[in-house]
Amino acid sequence: MIVQRASVPDNFHKLNHFVTLTADVMFVNSVPFLMTLSRRIKLCTSEYLPNRTGPFLAHSLKKVLNVYTCGGFMVNVILMDQEFT
Repeated sequence: MIVQRASVPDNFHKLNHFVTLTADVMFVNSVPFLMTLSRRIKLCTSEYLPNRTGPFLAHSLKKVLNVYTCGGFMVNVILMDQEFT
């Protein structure tokens, strides 16, 4: 996973501290990726999924949540379809 660091302005951080994510599995040439998009920040992430089982999906989601946590944001809602239950 490639992570680039950038400083977040204080006023942007205060207005967008709590984040709502949307997540789904997308296929590119039959290769699955976990795609997420934050609603207000508009940060899009993609994570390769070697397998679509629960443990792999959970591990990939934890990696995405760690990116937001390192940036000082708190993900309070993740919207997903029935595939993740």
